[in-house]
Amino acid sequence: MSYAVPVERDGAFDVAPLTEKCREILEKGEHALLGVSHGNSYFNRERLTALMRWAAHRFAAVDVVIADSHVVHVLRALGYSEEHARRKAHKETRLIRNRVADAAGSLPEDRRPTVRGLSSFQDDTAYRAVLADVAAAMRGEPAFAAVVRAMTRAVVAARTGAADVREDQVEAALCYLEAELPFFFDTPRILGVGSSVSCYHLHMPVVDLLYGTDALVSVAPTQGFAVVAPAAGRAAPVPGPPDQGAAR
Repeated sequence: MSYAVPVERDGAFDVAPLTEKCREILEKGEHALLGVSHGNSYFNRERLTALMRWAAHRFAAVDVVIADSHVVHVLRALGYSEEHARRKAHKETRLIRNRVADAAGSLPEDRRPTVRGLSSFQDDTAYRAVLADVAAAMRGEPAFAAVVRAMTRAVVAARTGAADVREDQVEAALCYLEAELPFFFDTPRILGVGSSVSCYHLHMPVVDLLYGTDALVSVAPTQGFAVVAPAAGRAAPVPGPPDQGAAR
């Protein structure tokens, strides 16, 4: 993947803001949103620890949002019964929460991120308002909706290992991704911060429709996105604890 903005080597990570505007928001260093998903071997304890320490150095505040109960919809799409899907989702959530808690606990107390489950926002007024914006974009921009559906299809396929995913499975799992998208639209509104960068280790197709001159859907001008992945050709060693006041 090539980027319009140069990739920056920052310690153990390569950091690639998607656009120049995203780079400006990144340089402000006000807030980072780290999304953590289920069933993803990338998010082991060592990498989570390295990522949180990087973010604590780079940003004044950090939130970690864990996809939790929404994974039930993916499991239901795979054919699990409602009860089995809820039990499995609870088990997976507990495992990833423990990893996140261990990683966060390795930081000095005043530099630890705020950790929340995605489900904790379901009754939040600001989150629901941005979720409504996502729904409007899904209705109003067919190309955007198609990409979201394609990404949902890929999530289900990765879980099943099957090449073919039925439309009813995509429909059942769709709200999993839709629930995450508000944090790519307007995290500052949801969390009450001045500006924010959503950080993920992959360049997801949907972000190309949200940022830059070719964007189909408008996001908040204070919202950015960056791919933050282990530096090319290197593992992600765990750096030392962030210095007091090290965040920019």
